[in-house]
Amino acid sequence: MHGPIAALSDNPSSLYTDEQAKHLLRLKYAFPVMVKKWRDLARAKSSYQELLTEEDRKKLDDCTKSKARLKVKYENKEEQGRELEELLQDIRTRQKEIMDERHEGLKTLKNSCC
Repeated sequence: MHGPIAALSDNPSSLYTDEQAKHLLRLKYAFPVMVKKWRDLARAKSSYQELLTEEDRKKLDDCTKSKARLKVKYENKEEQGRELEELLQDIRTRQKEIMDERHEGLKTLKNSCC
Protein backbone atom coordinates (compact mmCIF):
# COMPACT_ATOMS: atom_id res chain seq x y z
CA MET A 1 0.00 0.00 0.00
CA HIS A 2 2.76 2.43 0.92
CA GLY A 3 4.76 1.68 -2.25
CA PRO A 4 2.08 2.78 -4.75
CA ILE A 5 1.22 5.87 -2.72
CA ALA A 6 4.88 6.84 -2.31
CA ALA A 7 5.40 6.39 -6.05
CA LEU A 8 2.35 8.54 -6.66
CA SER A 9 3.72 11.29 -4.45
CA ASP A 10 7.12 11.22 -6.21
CA ASN A 11 5.96 11.19 -9.80
CA PRO A 12 2.18 10.92 -10.24
CA SER A 13 2.00 11.08 -14.03
CA SER A 14 4.48 8.36 -14.94
CA LEU A 15 2.95 5.29 -13.29
CA TYR A 16 -0.81 5.81 -13.13
CA THR A 17 -3.63 7.28 -15.13
CA ASP A 18 -5.31 10.39 -13.72
CA GLU A 19 -8.26 8.30 -12.57
CA GLN A 20 -6.01 5.79 -10.80
CA ALA A 21 -4.03 8.60 -9.19
CA LYS A 22 -7.23 10.19 -7.85
CA HIS A 23 -8.37 6.86 -6.38
CA LEU A 24 -5.00 6.26 -4.76
CA LEU A 25 -4.92 9.74 -3.21
CA ARG A 26 -8.45 9.27 -1.85
CA LEU A 27 -7.43 5.90 -0.47
CA LYS A 28 -4.28 7.40 1.07
CA TYR A 29 -6.44 9.62 3.28
CA ALA A 30 -9.38 7.27 3.78
CA PHE A 31 -7.43 4.13 4.69
CA PRO A 32 -6.19 5.25 8.14
CA VAL A 33 -9.72 6.36 9.03
CA MET A 34 -11.13 2.99 7.95
CA VAL A 35 -8.53 1.12 10.01
CA LYS A 36 -9.35 3.24 13.07
CA LYS A 37 -13.08 2.55 12.64
CA TRP A 38 -12.42 -1.21 12.34
CA ARG A 39 -10.30 -1.16 15.50
CA ASP A 40 -12.95 0.82 17.38
CA LEU A 41 -15.64 -1.63 16.27
CA ALA A 42 -13.51 -4.60 17.33
CA ARG A 43 -12.93 -3.03 20.75
CA ALA A 44 -16.62 -2.23 21.13
CA LYS A 45 -17.58 -5.78 20.23
CA SER A 46 -15.14 -7.31 22.71
CA SER A 47 -16.23 -4.94 25.47
CA TYR A 48 -19.87 -5.74 24.68
CA GLN A 49 -19.12 -9.45 25.06
CA GLU A 50 -17.53 -8.73 28.44
CA LEU A 51 -20.67 -6.88 29.53
CA LEU A 52 -22.82 -9.95 29.01
CA THR A 53 -23.32 -11.81 32.23
CA GLU A 54 -23.39 -15.59 32.35
CA GLU A 55 -27.17 -15.39 32.71
CA ASP A 56 -27.42 -13.18 29.62
CA ARG A 57 -25.27 -15.62 27.65
CA LYS A 58 -27.48 -18.50 28.79
CA LYS A 59 -30.62 -16.60 27.75
CA LEU A 60 -29.08 -15.78 24.38
CA ASP A 61 -28.09 -19.42 23.90
CA ASP A 62 -31.59 -20.57 24.91
CA CYS A 63 -33.17 -18.15 22.45
CA THR A 64 -30.89 -19.36 19.68
CA LYS A 65 -31.77 -22.99 20.40
CA SER A 66 -35.49 -22.16 20.60
CA LYS A 67 -35.29 -20.39 17.26
CA ALA A 68 -33.65 -23.45 15.69
CA ARG A 69 -36.28 -25.79 17.19
CA LEU A 70 -39.11 -23.57 15.99
CA LYS A 71 -37.61 -23.41 12.51
CA VAL A 72 -37.48 -27.22 12.32
CA LYS A 73 -41.04 -27.46 13.66
CA TYR A 74 -42.23 -24.89 11.11
CA GLU A 75 -40.53 -26.73 8.26
CA ASN A 76 -42.16 -29.99 9.39
CA LYS A 77 -45.58 -28.32 9.44
CA GLU A 78 -44.94 -26.87 5.99
CA GLU A 79 -44.13 -30.36 4.71
CA GLN A 80 -47.26 -31.78 6.35
CA GLY A 81 -49.28 -29.01 4.74
CA ARG A 82 -47.88 -29.85 1.31
CA GLU A 83 -48.65 -33.54 1.84
CA LEU A 84 -52.22 -32.73 2.92
CA GLU A 85 -52.67 -30.47 -0.12
CA GLU A 86 -51.56 -33.33 -2.37
CA LEU A 87 -53.92 -35.73 -0.59
CA LEU A 88 -56.79 -33.26 -0.94
CA GLN A 89 -56.04 -32.89 -4.64
CA ASP A 90 -56.10 -36.69 -5.03
CA ILE A 91 -59.43 -36.87 -3.20
CA ARG A 92 -60.92 -34.16 -5.40
CA THR A 93 -59.70 -35.93 -8.52
CA ARG A 94 -61.20 -39.23 -7.34
CA GLN A 95 -64.44 -37.45 -6.37
CA LYS A 96 -64.69 -35.97 -9.86
CA GLU A 97 -64.08 -39.39 -11.42
CA ILE A 98 -66.85 -40.91 -9.28
CA MET A 99 -69.25 -38.11 -10.20
CA ASP A 100 -68.42 -38.58 -13.89
CA GLU A 101 -69.01 -42.34 -13.59
CA ARG A 102 -72.31 -41.68 -11.80
CA HIS A 103 -73.48 -39.25 -14.47
CA GLU A 104 -72.42 -41.70 -17.18
CA GLY A 105 -74.31 -44.50 -15.41
CA LEU A 106 -77.44 -42.36 -15.04
CA LYS A 107 -77.20 -41.35 -18.67
CA THR A 108 -76.88 -44.99 -19.75
CA LEU A 109 -79.78 -46.01 -17.50
CA LYS A 110 -81.95 -43.20 -18.84
CA ASN A 111 -81.16 -44.13 -22.46
CA SER A 112 -81.90 -47.83 -21.87
CA CYS A 113 -85.20 -47.19 -20.05
CA CYS A 114 -86.76 -44.78 -22.47
